[in-house]
Formats: sequence, C-alpha cells, structure tokens
Amino acid sequence: MRCYSLFQWLVPVLALAFTIASPVPVASQEGPIPTYTLAVLAYQDKDLAGDLNQSLPGMRPQPYDIAPQFSAFDVWHKYHYQVVAALLMGAAILLQSLLLLRNNRRLRAEQARAQAGATLLRKLSEQVPGMIYQYQLRPDGSSFLPYASEGLRELFGFSPEQVREDATPIFSLIHPEDLPELRLSIERSAAALETWHNEHRTRRADGRIAWLEGMATPERLADGSILWHGFITDITARKAMEEALRASEAQFRNLFRETRASLVLHDAATGEILDANPAAIAAYGLDSLEELKGLAFSLEPPYSMQDAWEWLRQAREMGQQSFEWLNRRADGELFWELVQLSPIRIGDKERILATAIDISDRKRAEESLLNLNRQLAQQTRRAESASAAKSQFLASMSHEIRTPMNGVIGMTELLLDTALSPQQRQFAKAIRASGSELLVLLNDILDLSRIEAGKFRLETEDFEVLPLAAELISTLELRARKKGLRLSCQADPALPARLRGDRGRLRQVLSNLLDNAIKFTAQGQVSLAISVQAGDDDYTEMRFAVRDTGEGIAAEQIPLLFTKFTQLDAGNHQHSGSGLGLAICRELVTLMGGEIGCDSQVGQGSEFWFTARFGRAAAPLLELAAPEPAVTLPACRTQARLLLAEDNPTNQQVALGLLRKLGLQADLAADGAQALAALARDDYDLVLMDVQMPRLDGLEATRMIREQGAAVRNPAIPIIAMTAYAMQGDRERFLAAGMSDYLTKPLSTQKLAEVLQRWLVPDDGRGAPSLVAPADQPRTDAAAPPVFDAADLLERMCQDRKLVEAILRWYLNDSPKTFAAFRQALAENNPRAIEHQAHALRGMAANLSGLALTELALHAEEAAGGGDLDTARRLLPRIEDAADALRQAIQEFLAEENRS
Repeated sequence: MRCYSLFQWLVPVLALAFTIASPVPVASQEGPIPTYTLAVLAYQDKDLAGDLNQSLPGMRPQPYDIAPQFSAFDVWHKYHYQVVAALLMGAAILLQSLLLLRNNRRLRAEQARAQAGATLLRKLSEQVPGMIYQYQLRPDGSSFLPYASEGLRELFGFSPEQVREDATPIFSLIHPEDLPELRLSIERSAAALETWHNEHRTRRADGRIAWLEGMATPERLADGSILWHGFITDITARKAMEEALRASEAQFRNLFRETRASLVLHDAATGEILDANPAAIAAYGLDSLEELKGLAFSLEPPYSMQDAWEWLRQAREMGQQSFEWLNRRADGELFWELVQLSPIRIGDKERILATAIDISDRKRAEESLLNLNRQLAQQTRRAESASAAKSQFLASMSHEIRTPMNGVIGMTELLLDTALSPQQRQFAKAIRASGSELLVLLNDILDLSRIEAGKFRLETEDFEVLPLAAELISTLELRARKKGLRLSCQADPALPARLRGDRGRLRQVLSNLLDNAIKFTAQGQVSLAISVQAGDDDYTEMRFAVRDTGEGIAAEQIPLLFTKFTQLDAGNHQHSGSGLGLAICRELVTLMGGEIGCDSQVGQGSEFWFTARFGRAAAPLLELAAPEPAVTLPACRTQARLLLAEDNPTNQQVALGLLRKLGLQADLAADGAQALAALARDDYDLVLMDVQMPRLDGLEATRMIREQGAAVRNPAIPIIAMTAYAMQGDRERFLAAGMSDYLTKPLSTQKLAEVLQRWLVPDDGRGAPSLVAPADQPRTDAAAPPVFDAADLLERMCQDRKLVEAILRWYLNDSPKTFAAFRQALAENNPRAIEHQAHALRGMAANLSGLALTELALHAEEAAGGGDLDTARRLLPRIEDAADALRQAIQEFLAEENRS
C-alpha cells in the first residue's frame, strides 16, 4: 500500500520533468497545444489547460516539413509559475501521504498489541481455575459483567454474552441461604471501596451444589457506577476436605478418649506430656492427667529416660518408630509395652503421638514358648540321633539278614538245579518260597524306614504301561486260576504308549493291590482298570483301580486300611501278612503325586484305586524294537577271566555257582587286599567286589585300584559291587568310589547276567574280550567298542536294508537337535535334563548299533543321575567325537549301499 501511494504521486512529477527537458514542436497561433503536453498539464491543473486552449484557438498542426518549432525554454519562460505551483502542490500531497502511511503503521501496531493482549488474557484466563471477570453495579442497582472469561460456563453454565448486559441469571443460581450475605458483602465493598471476598454455594445445572469463592477490587467510575475486577473459583473439593478434616478431628478425639490403647501426646521439641487418654492414665495406675504430667518417671537398666528422649528425637527427625519397652507403673510394678511413636501436626504445632499396648501377657507366653522350644529342640536332636541310629541299624541289619538269606536262596536255587526226588524238590521249593517271603518283608521294612527318614527317591525311566500290566497279570494268573478266579485287565484307549517315572514302584503298588484282591476273594473275579485322569503335553495323571468280588469291608474299617501294622482280620490267621503293604502303597502313591483310597460294601466286593502323575516319555526310535536278549551270555564272552572278592564262604559258593550256570569261572579273593594282589599279579577282565569285607573293604580297595599309579595291571578294569545294602544313596556312594556298577544281594542268575552283558563285550578275535571302561578312565583305541556295527543292525532289522537305510537317514537329520538339547542341559547345570537327554542319546545310538556312543551316553546318564555333573561335563568332548565318528561311519555305509 505504501509503495502504491508513493508511485501515484511520483509519476506526474516525473512526467512533467521529462516534458520540460525534452524539445517540443512550437505551435502556430492557430493550432492547439500538443496533446501530450495538455495531458500533462491537465493531470495537474485542468483550468490551466482550458486557458491555453482558449488563448490559442487558431493553432493547427503544420506539415512536419514546414512546422515552426519552439523550445522547452520558451514554454518554461511562459509557464514556470504554474509548473512551480504544480510541483509544490505535488510535494505537499506526497508529504501528506507519508504522514498517513506512518499513522497507519502505528495504528496497525497498536491493533496488533491489542490483539496480542487479548490473546494473552484469554490464554491466562484459561489457565486460571474458575473465571476472571469485571462486575459493574450501576447507580440504579442493576448490574452486568462487561467481561468474563470462559470459566463462566463451567461455574454457572452461562456464556459471557448472556451476562454482558444483565447479571441477574447468575444471582438466580445462588443458594437461597447464602444470597442475602452475598448481596450484603457487595454493598459493603461498594460503600467503602474495599476488596470484596465471599464464599457461597451455587446450584449446578445437574442439581449438584458447589461451593464458590470470589475476590475482587472495586473502583468508582465517572458515571457513579462501581466496577469490580476479580476472580471466582470452585472450592467444593476444599470444602469437602475441610468437612472431612473436622469429622476426622472429631473422630480422633473420640478415639483418643475411648480407645483401650494408651495414647499420650508429647511436645515434639521438649517431649513434655500435653495430653493422654484415660487408658494411658490408668496404665500407670493414676487417676488424672495432672498426676501423669507430674509423675517422676524412673526406669531400671537396660532402659532409661535417656533412651525415651532418644526415641522421641528419632520419631521427630526420621518418622514413625516402633519398639518394645519395659515401663514402670506409679507403684513400681514393671510391665511390657509395644510402643509406636508417630509425628503428627495439630494446627501449626508439631506433636508426637505415643501409642502403647500392654504386652506383658504375650511376653510371659513367649518366655514359656521359648522354654518349650528349647525342650523340643533337645527332643528333636535326640529323635534325629535315634533316627540316624535306626537308619544305621537298619542298614546293618539289612546286610546281616541279607547275607544268610543270600546263602539260603542262592543255595536253594543251586539245589533245585540238581537231581532231586519229588519230595526233596518240594522241600527245596518251600525253602525258596519262604526265603522270598522273608525278603519281601525285609524290603517292606526298609522301604518304610527310608520313606519316614525322607531318604527315599523315586527312579525315573521311560516305560510302557500295557506291557507292565500284562506282566503282572501273567505273573498272578496261576494263583488266581488255582482259586477259580478270573483275572482280567481293561485299559483306556487314550492311554499313552509310554510314560516316564518309576516303573518299579508302580509295579510294586499294583502287585500289592492285585495280590491282596486275589488273597481276599474266594470266588468270582479280580480286574485291573487303567485310565487317563488328566494331563497335558508335560504330564499324564493315571488312575488305576483293582476291583474284586470278595466279602467287602465295613465302612468303619476302611480308614484303618492304610495304617502301618494293621490287619482287619487280625484274629483270623487264614491270611498272613505284616500289615505294611497298604501303608507303603500310600506312601509311594503320595511320592508319585497321587492319592489312594478304597470303595467297598460288605458282601459286594471292593475297589482299591489310586492316582499317580507321570511325565511324557519321548517316542521310541523304532516302533518294532528288537526283543531283549536271553539271559545267556554269547559263547565269545565265556572266555572272560573274572575275579570274585567275597569273604563269606556261602556267598562265594552262590556266586561261583551262578557264574557256572552262565558258563563262566572266577578266581577267589577273601578281601580287598587279596584282590589288589591278584590284580597286580594277573590280567582280569572284570571284578565282582563285595562291599563289606575284613582288612580292606570293597570301597577302599576300588579307590586304590583307580588311583593314578596304582600297582595293578589294569586300573580301568570294570568293578561290579556286590552289596547287601539297599539304602538310598548307596548307588551314588559306590559310583563315587569308582565302581562301575552294582548288584544287590541276594544274587540271581537274571541280575548277574544283565550286569555282565553290560560290561563284557564280544571277543575281538584275539582270544580276549574287550572291556567297557568307567566313564572317567582313559581307554586305549584297542579297547574301544565299535563305532558302528552295521552287521548287528542288519541282523536286528531282519536284513531289511531299505528299513536300515531309512533309519540311518532319519538319524542323520534328527540327531543334531538331540545333541543341541544335551549341550543346553549341560550349560544350564540341570541334572534331570542332562540325565534325560543322555538317556535319549543312549537309546538312539543303541537302536543304531552305535556302541561307542551308547556306552558314553550311558555313563553320562548315570553320572547325571548321581548328581556328578563334572563327570558328565568331562564326557561331552568324547561324546561329540563319538557322534562325529558315528555320523561318518553311517555316511560311508550309505555311500557303499548306493554303489552296490
């Protein structure tokens, strides 16, 4: 705009200057002034142009070749006054325009400042709680609000425009009880021109009552009106707090007076007693607050008034304090208090509230309880000593009883293998049956003792449920048939094929229940029902029920069934027993995460049931697994040279007789020292070592054999412990001493053959069997088992080469996951996971006839099961080497098969 105005006035001035400076044709008297000259002059002065046209009426344009000329000087000389006047007028107009421009700029700046001020006022009013306003009271008594912020809508529900001319709508919302005082306060402020302040209630649009607080400063205007500038804010919350505070103070006073706890109010700075409730006064044996204030407090060591002042100081500086305190009454009696010091503020004063509860009775009870605990601790120590002594006694008795039983049962078994008359054979079988019953009783007593001592541990292995049930049924079927009973088993179709848990203990519980059912059922049938109770991907809860058609059990006798040494037919000796079977079943079922019970009615039979929780077992590598080998050793193993270290002559004969049944012979050593001498003198393939022997026992002898630099020919020789011990932890103790495996007495051909099969491998073709060394002992390459026995695998797979090839390729693809899981378990130091993964490796390698990897995985599994993680960790490099060798051997075998 500014540029346009300047340009508007400069154009004619420049045009005139150009006209003066330029030569122009001079007109004759008859012709008119040239058009562009008149145009310039006409722009500035129309009258001047008209005069010129009148005074030169006869001027006409002449032909260009003869037209007379006149100079600009002639024009200037004749009209210079008019030109100067035009220039002055233009300058004046230009100056006026500049002044107008400056005024416009100042006006716009003032408008911008006003707009910014209005914006700032609006923003500030939005931030201020409530509303900012102006209230004007006219001389005639009417009123209005010249200005009100948007907070008016929130407080009163009106817009600023609705009250700009009349404030009556606002007054209509004031609570009727507060309106007179509000008007009176406005009148007082207007009369004295003093600050107006008032608190009043208003009614909201939703019917709620709100408290408002207003404050404003008045001024008198020229027309006699009074104008207030102020604010109004909502104080409803503050009023509610004040009301709550008043109620709280009243409640506090009531509690202070009525509570049974002692309450004493102290001055925070001096500790002086300011007030106390009746309970505190009575606690000191006084009658009034004045007596309490004047009481001369005296305490006996270790408590003193200095301690009391220190507690008050800590409460004042650090906050609430709680402690127990031995106080004294006015008559000198001592009593215990539980004291809590709480800093509080009453008005603007700092106080300490002492709350105390008499705990003298509790202290006396605690002292009595402490004395009782001391007595119980002494009794507990005596009981633990007695329990330890009982465990030691049971361990010793186990050995002492099992040793002669080993002779009785073993010699009977050997006797039955000889030529006997029918009567002699009947007597021998009776002896064997009696010995077996004694062994069952002994096992029951030991099991119960271990469970009560907390030293019983369940084993963990993968097993199949249905074969276990079939085995039990077939074992007991002859007994049932002799009594004319039908024995059957029903299984849930949803039953998992394999479970993970303690197969032996499950068999023990089922065998006990089935045996009892057959024993107490005269006619009819006995059945076993197996079903799935619950489960997920990690576990399965099974339910086993044994039903019979016996005479039943009275309801009042059922709770006694699972009590130790209890028989319901104690007066009837038709059925013998110790009364321990069901009690042990209950303990075993509890350890397996289940429960056991009985449902029965007299004359209608009984149902003994229990539940147990098992883990999910990994699926076997092959569904069609090869059958277990027979309990005979291959001929190539019968050339092994064995050493038997046993001090008991009867046990010597039993062990030698069982070895002869397997086609083996052994040299004898009467104790550990003789065994060391024999091993230093001759080469042996395996040692059967009794644990408890005179002079040098089996454990110490084994440690000496395993020592580096031992004076024996083969420190890595397999050593099999023979022990009558059956307590928890024995297995770990034997393995820690360096033993390779162990057998429990009484020995049997089956058990002995299984152990020898594990530690004596086929002849290597040079006349001596190769040996399986302990996990932590070095082994030479000549003694290492084959990495991959393809012939054995083909034989077990019935020479089905396609099946073998498919299995091997599956192993090559899937085994890295198993090895990764094994390494992860080692990294996490998880014994159960290590044992589980090593077991999976062992089963996988065994199915493939990978003997080297099978053996190493077995040692890792046993080490992890015994908690020996260091040994398992040391085996990892050897396991990985064996796995790499097995993989390479399999690949070479597959390549050879493809070429053929």
